[in-house]
Amino acid sequence: MPEGMFDESFDTETGSDGALRFRYRLEPARKGGLRPYTRSPSMSQAQYEAAVRQRASMGPRFERWFDAGLARKLEETGYCPNGYFVLERVVGRDLGLLRGECR
Repeated sequence: MPEGMFDESFDTETGSDGALRFRYRLEPARKGGLRPYTRSPSMSQAQYEAAVRQRASMGPRFERWFDAGLARKLEETGYCPNGYFVLERVVGRDLGLLRGECR
């Protein structure tokens, strides 16, 4: 996964039933608070169009980066050492979210 290109979050919780759950989210970095398709005042039309094309072509690569980022985060934290069940998974062109529960 390209360094600094994405914002990611990994949150954990323990349910009242003792179940360990987590939420992993990955999305393109929002430099300067801009959304992926927001045009900066200092950006030329050509730069904006190039950014839009780059985001549009990210699809299949983004899903691979999402899966690799999740695997890396679980390994780094040691969370769910015996695997997990997927409760919810949404991976689009430029946003990925997975909620899981440890086995």
